[in-house]
Amino acid sequence: MNLFRIFDNTCIRRCLYQKMKNLVEQHQTPSARMYYIIDCLMISYGIVRLVYVSYMMKTNYEITSIIPYKIERDDAVLNYMKQNSDIYNEVAPLIIPGLGIFNILCQSGLYHLDIKKKVWKFWHQMLVINADDYNQLKIKNYQLILTAKANEIENRFRQYRITSMIPDFIVNYFALIHAKWSLQSNVENIDRDKFLAIKISDPPNLPIKYRLKLINILIIGDNIWFGFQVLTLCFVTMFYLFSALRTDTSQLAWYAYIIINIEFLIVMYCVTELIQNAIFFTMVSFMATTVFTGHSLISYKSIWNLIYECRFNRPVSKANIPYRKHRIVYNQLQEYNRITSLVLDGSNQIFGAVLYYFLLTNIPINIFLLSRGVFEDQSTIEEALSWTIVYGQLIAMVIVFSLLSWSTAVYHKPSKFIPVLQPMLKGNSNWLWYKIKYNDLYHRLVDDGPKIGVAFGDMHTVTYVTSFEVII
Repeated sequence: MNLFRIFDNTCIRRCLYQKMKNLVEQHQTPSARMYYIIDCLMISYGIVRLVYVSYMMKTNYEITSIIPYKIERDDAVLNYMKQNSDIYNEVAPLIIPGLGIFNILCQSGLYHLDIKKKVWKFWHQMLVINADDYNQLKIKNYQLILTAKANEIENRFRQYRITSMIPDFIVNYFALIHAKWSLQSNVENIDRDKFLAIKISDPPNLPIKYRLKLINILIIGDNIWFGFQVLTLCFVTMFYLFSALRTDTSQLAWYAYIIINIEFLIVMYCVTELIQNAIFFTMVSFMATTVFTGHSLISYKSIWNLIYECRFNRPVSKANIPYRKHRIVYNQLQEYNRITSLVLDGSNQIFGAVLYYFLLTNIPINIFLLSRGVFEDQSTIEEALSWTIVYGQLIAMVIVFSLLSWSTAVYHKPSKFIPVLQPMLKGNSNWLWYKIKYNDLYHRLVDDGPKIGVAFGDMHTVTYVTSFEVII
């Protein structure tokens, strides 16, 4: 039971936490390196096996001389594809190697990251240490509070007459989920005062509400990963059972059944790794938006509040900021520089990788689905399923691009208050340092200076702010 609990906490329920922990500790502990080696071996075998199936499909299942021991004769999955070759067209083999290559790129890219950089130390502080503090401070009577909250939600739900038609077990289940989410989102399941009293050592000085948002995003990401893992297990199991039952097994050797079970585990491992990597990179974009953009907006609003306060009921020519308020301006510059340094430092390793791996995830499956939907006749169910997947990925792409575009646009918001702030920095010679800093920042944001944003590609020429300005 303890072993299952450890597996449940690390491999299933806490995907994002464990992934980030392995990234930071991979060059420090032998177990992390062993995970990478196992991933490479599993994925390499999966690619070889899947390329073999794709090659057999490409040659119309006619090559037997180069295959030792007549493996194609005892391969249940291959026999099923051969008997139903009309379903799998010439584009289908492109999907399987594409997904395998995606896994290798993700694993090798994550393992060879430079974990000594400031941005990775910051993410370790945000995700790993923050999550450890969260899990260590859970209250002891959590189950009693959860049960009471679920009963309260259920009683409130039962006040409506139409709910009498719904079975009790369904209402109890959804009331429990709603109660658990309510407690977690409001941080009522832990000792809130002790958790908020813990200070974050690495910059920037993240406000309390964004620390709580990070925890909620981490919980949501782990639950999404758990749901995808269950769906993947069901899908792969149904495919293998369906292929084995629909194939004539009377001529198969005894070891064919062992092979199909081993390959079931390998394919399940590869597919779950693929989903885990895709969810990890996508959730990182959400976390980056939450942390960096939210913190930038706070410093941005603090300067505007200072400007409104000093210009209230005063002519523009006489409005000035007293030097005793310089701490507000200094904090804005300091926090803004910290955030932008983390963004630029993590552009290649974190945020640019989101787009890179996102495209690699979508391109192979979309080639197959679009080719079948456009060039082949499909049943109504198949067509509806194919276009649902395509539109779902399109929506996901729009969400990711919009979030990162909006984030990069927020980093350029200081260009709006700098022309107003500069004339108000007068009356004291000490303001000269701030004016020089803001002049340099304004030149970088508005003129031809280097932009602050997410870059994609080796030349770093395409940024999200470009797409944001062009589209919106």
